[in-house]
Formats: sequence, structure tokens, C-alpha cells
Amino acid sequence: MHRAGACLITSPIRLNQSTKRQSGPPSPAMILQNEGVSQVHANPTARWLYAVIGFGFVGIGIIGYILPGLPGTVFLVLALGAFRKSNPVLEQRLLNNRYVGKTLRDWETYRRVPVRIKVISITCIWVFGSATIYRGFQLWHNVAGLITACMLALMVFGTVYILRQKS
Repeated sequence: MHRAGACLITSPIRLNQSTKRQSGPPSPAMILQNEGVSQVHANPTARWLYAVIGFGFVGIGIIGYILPGLPGTVFLVLALGAFRKSNPVLEQRLLNNRYVGKTLRDWETYRRVPVRIKVISITCIWVFGSATIYRGFQLWHNVAGLITACMLALMVFGTVYILRQKS
């Protein structure tokens, strides 16, 4: 306890083991440990709903890795958040996945996007966005200007958003 003027401050400052810097990436168990506070929702119906939403996002994320133009990692990050509120075991399985686990752990730990992923993402945005504009001119002559304007706005927005993320 500290006395500050007439106010009595009773909130001590605690150092948690998870706040210490490490030389390598933290273990998935350390990622799950959030200062001892569980993020699992108390309501069983809400947990079930979050699990369903998480599985939906995993499905869209897998499709995103297969289909060009649809991001996959974004939906897996959303699934991670949904699983965090529904079932920590599902969250752990996603974090330990051999294909996407490292990317998700990096995002959870450092909130950064690797430079390689940025280059791939921006390249895909411009290649497939340009293909959409080109195809739009061929199919819809009367609204080609609108399609071009919308696509260019989305492409610029996506590029700026990705470039603003930490690397």
C-alpha cells in the first residue's frame, strides 16, 4: 500500500513471468496463460456459438489458402479468437498446427506480419485485382468505370493496411 496525498492506493504492481523478455518465441502454453484470467465465456450457449463460428472461420481460412484472392490467415486469426472464448483446447490445436501455427503464434505474440507474407499478400492483391478489372471491362462494359474505381479503392486500401502492420 502506498499513500498518495489523501488517497490510499491499494493496487500493487506485480511482475508476471509471462511479461519477461525471452530470446526465442514463447511456448504455446505461455501464450494461453493470460495473467491467470480465463477468456472462456461463462455461458455454455455462447461457448457453443463461438465454437461454431470458430469452425466456420477455419473452413473459410482453408478455402482462402486454396482460392486465389481470398485471404486465409485473416480468417484463422478470427477463428483463434473465437476458440479462445469457447474452448482453449481448440485454440491450442490451432496454435500447434504444423502448417499455420507459427504464423498464428507470431501474430498472437508480437502482432506482426512477416515481410515475406506482406510481399505475397500485396502481390496477390494487385495481380488478382488487375485481373478482375480486366475481366470486368470484358463482361460489363456499361459499369466498367464503377468496377475499376471500386477495385482500385479496395486494392489501395488493402495495400496501405498491410504496409502499416509491423514486420
